[in-house]
Amino acid sequence: METSKTCAYCSKPDALKICGRCRNQPYCSLECQRSDWRRHKASCAPLAPPPPRRTNRLHKDAFRPFAKKALSKKNNAGCRVGLRNEGNTCYLTCVLQCLTYSPLAGYLLELDVDGSNNMMAELQSHIRKVWKRNELLSRTEPSRIGSEEDSDDSAETVQACKTEDIDVARSLLKRTLHNGRMQDAHEALVDIQAQLLESCGASKSLTGKALAEWERSTIVHDVFGSDLEQACVCSACGFRSPSTHVEMMLMLNATLGLRDEDFLLSAESSMEKPWESRSATREALKRGSGTSPRAPPPPTTVEELLKLYFSTETIDDYACDECHERCRCDKVSGFRTTPNCLATYIDRQPQYNQLFGKLNRVVTFSETLDLRPFCVEPGSDEIYRLYAVVCHLDVAGSTFFGHYVCYVRDDRERWWLLDDESVRPVGWDAVRRVNPYMLFYARARPHLVFRAAPARPREGE
Repeated sequence: METSKTCAYCSKPDALKICGRCRNQPYCSLECQRSDWRRHKASCAPLAPPPPRRTNRLHKDAFRPFAKKALSKKNNAGCRVGLRNEGNTCYLTCVLQCLTYSPLAGYLLELDVDGSNNMMAELQSHIRKVWKRNELLSRTEPSRIGSEEDSDDSAETVQACKTEDIDVARSLLKRTLHNGRMQDAHEALVDIQAQLLESCGASKSLTGKALAEWERSTIVHDVFGSDLEQACVCSACGFRSPSTHVEMMLMLNATLGLRDEDFLLSAESSMEKPWESRSATREALKRGSGTSPRAPPPPTTVEELLKLYFSTETIDDYACDECHERCRCDKVSGFRTTPNCLATYIDRQPQYNQLFGKLNRVVTFSETLDLRPFCVEPGSDEIYRLYAVVCHLDVAGSTFFGHYVCYVRDDRERWWLLDDESVRPVGWDAVRRVNPYMLFYARARPHLVFRAAPARPREGE
């Protein structure tokens, strides 16, 4: 038990007060402290200030103690918050929704971010607002689902939330590629990832391997990053010369596996292009989104596109660095390390045989994806689960006109259609029939790979 303290001035026991400067001298009353100040001030020394609270846990592996809890964060409330379309911003709302319910959200809900003038801090503010509304089922704008009668918030609270959310949305818009025109969801995600990496404190003086090592030590790489390896295997001596590079998103071209006759069949069309006249545009709008003036090529699957993406290439007249012979070699590729969140973009803008516009090739997918066949050294568990799908609803196969929507799965196995402000539950049968533009898979069992950050170079080196 704590011993009783004696007043330093009158020697009374049970002194309950203490000098606020040195936090050491006890007193029984304020009068005793004032009376003793002339004597005590000669020896009263202020305590050293407490160390500042560390909030920048975004790089140098300082986020590792929070990684296990962050990556296992569950969203049991459902994806019930819509985002307002500020004018041709559907491409951005879909990307923000996919990031809001990604493994990155777990980190931003657990960590503090220094400053407010960066993408990481603003995305953290956005995610925390959305997850809070999921828990409280708030009906405030711009994420309004029900009527005002269903809300228990006061008018002042609703108006404050409304103003704050609009400011956050506009701030995020300023940091993206949006300038009043329709943009591409894939380009928006690339731009956001670049700004998130910049928020992690990467030095501008880092280049080459040092920059790649720095990226590997950040939260962004811990969630989206993977190491792809390419190696040339000499047919004469079997020497393998590998090289590794960092990828934050995997781009699969919809033309993989197509033959020349498939393109020629797709190009045959007698329909008038919708952008050539107003009447053609009206007819295209009557037919609805997703229609194309040409016949779609044969369907494929995500697994087949991955197999073709990582297929072995043969190089003739290869100069081997080991045996110094010029011979044939096989160029092989695969995942050296797999990501916790696999972001896949399906490129549908081919320019082949004078074929322009969007290629509406049907790409089927499943809820689970096994990456073991595409790994250089497959681990025991490389199973991924689909949690978000972004779709581009075009008109007559145009790439510059249409609308973006996304489907997101919560941890209760429920799928939600997020169409700007509109949010409604859908079944898996409706999701698997859509033609995806971007796919997001989360690792069923997140893995933690320690990657120490490189030291910053000193000035003059």
